[in-house]
Amino acid sequence: MVTTALARLLDVRRLDGATFASPLPGQGRDRVFGGQILAQSVVAAGRTVPDDRSVNSLHALFIRAATPDTELVYEVDEVRDGRSFSTRAVEAIQDGRTVARALLSFHVAEEGPLHQPRPPDAPPPDAAVPYEEWLATVDAPGLEDWSAPDHPVEIRYVDPPPASPGVATALPQRMWFRARGELGDDPLVHAAALAWISDETLVDAVLLAHGRRWIEPALMGTSLDHAMWFHRPSRADRWLLLDHRAQATSGARGLARGALWTVQGELVATVNQEGLVRLE
Repeated sequence: MVTTALARLLDVRRLDGATFASPLPGQGRDRVFGGQILAQSVVAAGRTVPDDRSVNSLHALFIRAATPDTELVYEVDEVRDGRSFSTRAVEAIQDGRTVARALLSFHVAEEGPLHQPRPPDAPPPDAAVPYEEWLATVDAPGLEDWSAPDHPVEIRYVDPPPASPGVATALPQRMWFRARGELGDDPLVHAAALAWISDETLVDAVLLAHGRRWIEPALMGTSLDHAMWFHRPSRADRWLLLDHRAQATSGARGLARGALWTVQGELVATVNQEGLVRLE
């Protein structure tokens, strides 16, 4: 039986045929982490599709913050089941209010041509800097939860950000991620965990391009929307490289783009995320 922190958070329980509820507690200090909502949406939707298909894309809007002390309910609209694809719409609700909406596509496995860009150069995970070691070198109150031993995801920096806020960098940010502990063999759980991982640090690249950090009191920032394409199945409890960068910032919004790679150099997923970035 798999009992890791991440596996427990992804084990949404069915209330009826297409409605699910999240386990408690939520991951986050004063609000539920957006990656948790993405991941639980993937699991809820995936449990309503035929067994012969897996998620191939996810598009989500974050509408309002969710608190970690009240369960989230996921209502799944079984939009369509075709011969090759299934479409699902998921509404995440807390206390009767919608906090996020997601549209997901699931695809029957098929043979087809293969292509991917060249993998990024990066040292192996063992040569990267553990997140908690980097955190010990900076004045970053409020980030302790992300380095705690019970945080569901382990993080290692290839490119640690500058120790001091105010130093801007537009270079790509490369980080190794893996779920802590074994997640079992259910491909749906691993796809959901990939969605979780994809939201861990993506918009950080936008802030770093301006020499800013999420923890600054003068900064107002939050994720607005998230788009992800799953290219091939992969285990999220094995090391994955997230190579991400700032694409554009304007109108108090910033767009980041990223890709997840296996240690062997296989492209697992591509992701875009836009965040609200109000700098004072």
